[in-house]
Amino acid sequence: MAHMLSMAGAASAMSGQNLWMYNRENFMWDATNKQTGVFQQQNLLISQHSLFREDIRDLNALTTSKLGNYFIVTTLKLGFIVAIFWNFDRTDTISERPEGYGHIETLFTLLFITSFCFLLTSLWFATNALIISNSYMTKLLVQTVRIPIAGREQTEELVPPAREYEAQHRSAFRIPFLEQLRPSTNARSELSSAQAAQGSQARPPLGPGLEIRARAVSTLPHIKLYRQLMNHWIYFDFYCKASMTLGTSTMLSALGYYMLCYNAIVRLIKQPETLVLSLDLLDDHADMLSGLSAFIFMCMLTLWSAEGDLELRCPLRFLLGVLMLAGPMLSACLIFGVCIREKHIVFMIIVGLHLGWILMLCCLALEEDLASLARHWPAARYIDILECAEIETKPSFGWTVMSAGQNKESEDDWTHVDSLLLSSYGGQPVPSTEDFCSQFHPNAGSTENDAKYSARQRFRSLTILVTVIWILTMGAFAAKAIKQHIRT
Repeated sequence: MAHMLSMAGAASAMSGQNLWMYNRENFMWDATNKQTGVFQQQNLLISQHSLFREDIRDLNALTTSKLGNYFIVTTLKLGFIVAIFWNFDRTDTISERPEGYGHIETLFTLLFITSFCFLLTSLWFATNALIISNSYMTKLLVQTVRIPIAGREQTEELVPPAREYEAQHRSAFRIPFLEQLRPSTNARSELSSAQAAQGSQARPPLGPGLEIRARAVSTLPHIKLYRQLMNHWIYFDFYCKASMTLGTSTMLSALGYYMLCYNAIVRLIKQPETLVLSLDLLDDHADMLSGLSAFIFMCMLTLWSAEGDLELRCPLRFLLGVLMLAGPMLSACLIFGVCIREKHIVFMIIVGLHLGWILMLCCLALEEDLASLARHWPAARYIDILECAEIETKPSFGWTVMSAGQNKESEDDWTHVDSLLLSSYGGQPVPSTEDFCSQFHPNAGSTENDAKYSARQRFRSLTILVTVIWILTMGAFAAKAIKQHIRT
């Protein structure tokens, strides 16, 4: 009897040891799988936040690369104007000047000065936009959009010590398949609660996890914050392009008058009989014809360059074409004296026509918001590439603003939920965009409106300056016309 009891005790001890080792191996297996799953989710989360930082760099590169190209092209145009306008020989004078020579010389001088002012202002806009965008991008990457790295305490929580298994007496001697063969209500509830607890523990302890992947890109907190910060330089970006368009158009027009002045007019002075048509016109007067051809080509190129950067409806396009082409036609008549007696009055009309299309382009660039600017300026549509359903295309009448786009303002507002999600990225919390921008605007109220006002005010002041210069020129020639009329 004692032998049988000893045999039973030995069998029970061996069975207990086998159950202990079996459950211990299961415990270690579950712990290892849990660690591997959590570490994998952490790696995916780190990769995701690295992608968030790459988003900021990509969005900023859209501005910096574009403005960098504008900067190079505008600088070359400024150098070209300086080389053309100031590169002349002072000893090379014309002894005899026709009456129209001074008018055309004044006209291309005004156009060159206007072009120089707009191109120089374009460089100012580009410089400010580059500085502001790079500053905000650097601050976002350094302070806010960080890569969340698990700390020592969070890592140690995923490595259970061996004494946890010793404290689980019921699990240590659990008989395999017994719970599945004889389930009870309490066991089921305990099993479901254990599975729920295990699922909650399997989530990475680093914030919202991968659930953020299902959200729309435009509603991600770092994208929303960047889009709000873009308001500090998008108007500098746009007015850089608008100023470059005006500077290029006036430069091309000035080059046309420059060629007309120093080719056709000089040839006309030396050989006045060039006005008489003959069969040998192409052979005898090649310089004059080349000057006229270049003048006509540059006038058409000016119109093409201005309309290429705009999308206008038919009435505005027709008005722009009339203003741009009527002035050169009157200038050609003024040069060759075709049925013109009051040349000073005609020159005032020519100056007014050129000032008209310059002011027309300036007024189109002084709209209130970016959506209104996008109706006429295609460049405004490529500044914020994440703006959806803001404008719709019309086949024959350009672009119109959709009313549905106005309902998206509430989605772009910065909320407390966005601040919490952004703080989970591992950087400093951002309660509001005003707090984030307080370093760059310590005394400003609404920084976005201040940036918009500064850009529009600089462009408006330049428009007023150019207008005053042209009006003063018209006034000077009006005074000459009055004096000439009094003398006669």
